Amino acid sequence: MPRPPSLLQGRNFSYLDTQLIRLGGPNFSQLPVNRPLAEVRTDQRDGYGQQVIHSGTSYAPNSVGGGCPATLGGGRLAEGVFEHYQERVDGQAIRRRSPSFADHYGQAALFWRSMAGWEQEHIIAAFSFELGKVGDQAVRHRMVANLARVDRELAVEVARRIGEPEPAPEPAPDRPTGDREAGAVGERVSPALSLENLHGHGIRTRKVAVLVAQGVDAAQVRAARTALRAEGATVETLARYGGSVAGSDGQDVEVDRALATTASVLYDAVVVPDGAEDVLVVEPDAVRFVSEALRHGKPVAALGTGTALLRAAGAREAEQLAGVALCGPDRQPGASFWEDFVHLIEQHRFPQR
Repeated sequence: MPRPPSLLQGRNFSYLDTQLIRLGGPNFSQLPVNRPLAEVRTDQRDGYGQQVIHSGTSYAPNSVGGGCPATLGGGRLAEGVFEHYQERVDGQAIRRRSPSFADHYGQAALFWRSMAGWEQEHIIAAFSFELGKVGDQAVRHRMVANLARVDRELAVEVARRIGEPEPAPEPAPDRPTGDREAGAVGERVSPALSLENLHGHGIRTRKVAVLVAQGVDAAQVRAARTALRAEGATVETLARYGGSVAGSDGQDVEVDRALATTASVLYDAVVVPDGAEDVLVVEPDAVRFVSEALRHGKPVAALGTGTALLRAAGAREAEQLAGVALCGPDRQPGASFWEDFVHLIEQHRFPQR
């Protein structure tokens, strides 16, 4: 229901107007996708999208439709009839920003403080990458000054990486009045903001890529699919081309996607089965896929000769890397191996790698 503040009234108009324009008529609530569970009776009988066959009258007062419902019951509203809420409003309507608008850096500072060390490094690298492409020196200087209002160490490191002078000491961030707003400016942190605190909640909806090629160990591919899908993960097999590849046991392994059509950033973990190293190590897309997964700290499982692809991707001592599960040659991974790999996927990332 529209309320006195002009901002809310304007937004009510904007939301409804958006729906009217988008759907082309006043009866958008009658479209099946928009139809609410509770029937809407607007008494609108014309316009685009009208699907209801009306009966009776739509005007009041009238002698054949019972008249206006508000007049029923001797002047009192009948039970179940809508009545506008009566509210007394006193005072002066003024235009003034909330005091919380005075805090321009508190929320950003809270976010920065809540990050783990590797996440802060990621943020520094992102700022350095973006600001490093800015040609206007004055803009770079102002942005570094803004970062200094969030955290001085952040600003100093970004300035060093993009060749800017170290920012001058800045005053403390603006502190708004009121307990509610001031709380975000202090030394508080929010654990919910950091990915570091999202570990150990299962692997449902995680996506795992299995890299395959001609001669792959089909039994290992089937074992990976069964074990990971049982935990709620989505498992997709990737190869140089779509279709299928012949496994070492003569059975075909279906390929879900061609490597050229996807990327490592779309997956949470990677499995490299045994038996296809001669093909995968000379496939640039496969090498790049694993290299990016390792660089981004994602869990990787290499089985048998699949470790050759890890070495081709730059992991010379894979057995010493955090988040990497290995199964030696001439061995088949058992249930415990996949349980351990599920635990690695639960950890999400291994930035210490």
